[in-house]
Amino acid sequence: MDAIKKRILELWHQVNRPGIEDLIKFLQESDFFIAPCSTNHHLACPGGLARHSLNVYGVLHGKIDLFSDRNCNLSIFEESVIVTALGHDLCKVNFYKEGRTLQRGPA
Repeated sequence: MDAIKKRILELWHQVNRPGIEDLIKFLQESDFFIAPCSTNHHLACPGGLARHSLNVYGVLHGKIDLFSDRNCNLSIFEESVIVTALGHDLCKVNFYKEGRTLQRGPA
């Protein structure tokens, strides 16, 4: 888990946008690095949220590379990749509580 945390923080430090240091501090003080990604599905384990976010970063880079190789002329800023991938599930930070299960509503 330490390697995942280190890599995520390295990536966030590459972002040069207002408030990024506050976001990094928030992540370090929150449960981001120990929280599950879900309660019953993908990476429903301690550290799952951080691992999932880094996995999304890797998948997104893979897709960008794939389409770049196909001469699709992609021009995507690395900062945008980092913010999109690592930030896509920030709504889950400090959300899950041990012993709490989420109920699904009617489909």
